[in-house]
Amino acid sequence: MAMIKLTKATVERLRAPDPSGKQTLYWAEGDYRGLGILVSGVAATKTWVCQAKLKSGKTRRVTIGPATVLMIEEAWQQARDALAEMYQGRDPKLSKQQRTNAAVTVREVFAAYLAASSNQRPKTREMYRYAADTHLAPWLDLPLRDVTHEMVEARFRAITADVAKRACAGQIKGGVNVDGRTTANGAMRLFRALWNHQAERDPSLPRNPTWVLRRQWHDIQRRSRRVESERLPDFYDAARRLPSEIQRDLVLFALFTGMREREAAGLTWSEVDLAQRVIRVPASRMKADREFVLPMSDVAHSLLVGRRAYGRDGDYVFPGHGALGYCQSFTFALKQIAEMTEIKISPHDLRRTFASVAAMSAISPLALKLLLAHSTKSDVTEGYELMSLSELQLNAQKVADKLKELCGIESLPEGVARMGA
Repeated sequence: MAMIKLTKATVERLRAPDPSGKQTLYWAEGDYRGLGILVSGVAATKTWVCQAKLKSGKTRRVTIGPATVLMIEEAWQQARDALAEMYQGRDPKLSKQQRTNAAVTVREVFAAYLAASSNQRPKTREMYRYAADTHLAPWLDLPLRDVTHEMVEARFRAITADVAKRACAGQIKGGVNVDGRTTANGAMRLFRALWNHQAERDPSLPRNPTWVLRRQWHDIQRRSRRVESERLPDFYDAARRLPSEIQRDLVLFALFTGMREREAAGLTWSEVDLAQRVIRVPASRMKADREFVLPMSDVAHSLLVGRRAYGRDGDYVFPGHGALGYCQSFTFALKQIAEMTEIKISPHDLRRTFASVAAMSAISPLALKLLLAHSTKSDVTEGYELMSLSELQLNAQKVADKLKELCGIESLPEGVARMGA
């Protein structure tokens, strides 16, 4: 590839066909950079072309017209317009529709992805929005196709390092052993889904750039952390000594019911039937979008009776000072327990503790699924058809009895006031 100073004389002196018998490209020096003249190796033709690199890293060459028709300045004027388009990221080889697709940003694809996924749970959509706004933020206003595999690889590593650094500095609330690996995996899997979503609508989209992570995805082992049986007395004793009565009651309630953190923390008095000893959480608050019916064990009933004895302060069983009106988490309480006992667990680990004790209590797999609000086949009501509420009550009590045994509770105190005494 030769470089020449473009003048009328130099263009006229270029021999066509080229003596080499091969097509030869001459690029302009100086003020006409990006403009070239292509000399045929077999015909007497000389053609103006221009060439530039797109933001994606791909090189595109555009034919301007024959040198016998266009003078240098005329060719340069057309070349400048084409080069400007390419420098802005527009691919001249794409059709008008393809160019429209090429301009679609990551933000726009994300909005379309959410709109097309109307069956997603609100919590899932909230998680996706957080991942996009936080971890994909540098890309949101870029055309989707401009995100390269090099960018994916760099962003994946940056997310991992950033989350780990903030967790180490205590800037991330909640979680145990947070190191950024799960976050990085989740953010890049979301981006992979966005790319695939757009690829279904734009066949010209190149290969999904997340391919570069095929051997780099973080290996996340399924968590099995829980309070070990021999440590349950220490955990229970530390929970009873928590300075906040509401946090204390919430931790104990979660331990003896196995309910998820949000479902337990947001419990309302309208969902509690003390007379029938049943908790009924509506489908709108449940992960599986199905009503959850949980019989109370003696411990759960005593705790709720004790809380009610304090007086009903609002609609929530575990009231809080936040905007929602209830105590939204007991992660801080678990950190206080960890300081007293070195038992480091998350709220979900407490649910796993309940499940492991339930498995030791000789209850059926169906009863365990119902107590944990896990799906039984296609509809949780199918499980209740096989097990009555009274039968489930017996199973709930078996688990509570085993927990009391492991925690070293010799007799059931009356009400929550004595449980925390």
